[in-house]
Amino acid sequence: EWNNIIWSDAAHFEVLNRKNRTCVRRLRSEADQRFNFVPNVQGGEGSISVWGCMAGGARGPLVIYSGKVDGRAYVKIIEELLPSFIENAFDSSNKNWMFMHDNAPPHRSKYVE
Repeated sequence: EWNNIIWSDAAHFEVLNRKNRTCVRRLRSEADQRFNFVPNVQGGEGSISVWGCMAGGARGPLVIYSGKVDGRAYVKIIEELLPSFIENAFDSSNKNWMFMHDNAPPHRSKYVE
């Protein structure tokens, strides 16, 4: 039965975490050492968001997006990608598949329901 479940999830990755302050303790003699400097990303925020799905041994496409996903954007992703994934992952006679997502705010929005 687990092979009939389509699991989906999204993740957000930051190249550099700018939300936390970084404190460096060093000796005076270490002031110009490379390990004392915090890298910086020029011209961007240095982050990426992805959505994907899988079922049994089948992997769905990995969607890369920017910004936050609301209910409308989430439904658009599902509408565009899920039908072809279902067609490729399951036999045409298999109608017992089930789509699972977590309780993220876009998933439980009124538009999605």
